[in-house]
Amino acid sequence: MADVSLAELIALLAYDNDGVPRGTDRHLDYGLAGALLTDLALAGRIDVVGKYVVVTDPAPTGVRLTDSALHQLRHDRRRRGPRDWIIRLTRDVRSTVLSQLVDAGTLRRETDKVLKVVPRTRYPTRDGSEPPAKTDARQQIRSAATRSDRVDARTAALCGLVSALSWERHVLPDLRPMQVRDRFAEFRRSVWAANAIQRIIDDARTASAAAAAAAGAGG
Repeated sequence: MADVSLAELIALLAYDNDGVPRGTDRHLDYGLAGALLTDLALAGRIDVVGKYVVVTDPAPTGVRLTDSALHQLRHDRRRRGPRDWIIRLTRDVRSTVLSQLVDAGTLRRETDKVLKVVPRTRYPTRDGSEPPAKTDARQQIRSAATRSDRVDARTAALCGLVSALSWERHVLPDLRPMQVRDRFAEFRRSVWAANAIQRIIDDARTASAAAAAAAGAGG
């Protein structure tokens, strides 16, 4: 799992083997952007000081995805907090991460039409089976959910991202949701990017509910 970035793992967890994101599409871009920041934080390249994300080590990581994000952080003229950086990094993040997985031979890119009318791009796995990196990630996540012993920082971060996106049931459908939710919430609270993702999603839901209520009152 260590050879695959957290952003790639989030994409693999989001997409089924037939190349379609089911129940994971809405906030996926936030998850991918937050995963890039988390990879950089785990690599010792960035941290949060006060309210702002700062570059603590400008040396490249050697990973194209994270180095591209690090370049943006280094050369931005404004100081930004985690929330602003996640929103900023969502631009083209999905196509970039999926293209990386296609280039690595993990996924394929296929285009078709839904009902022979609506164009669609799918990203199925190479042979229809689950990629080893995804299987390994699921095993690590399951172990973190069911065992009380120490979890390594990278797995804890991945669980925190899953928590922020509310993907517990999607990733571990056979476990009791509350058991996984409570455990992963502990991990999320230690990952600043995951906390920022959850706040963004919560704010979006609040705004959507308020708009729906206003529309209903107006009607």
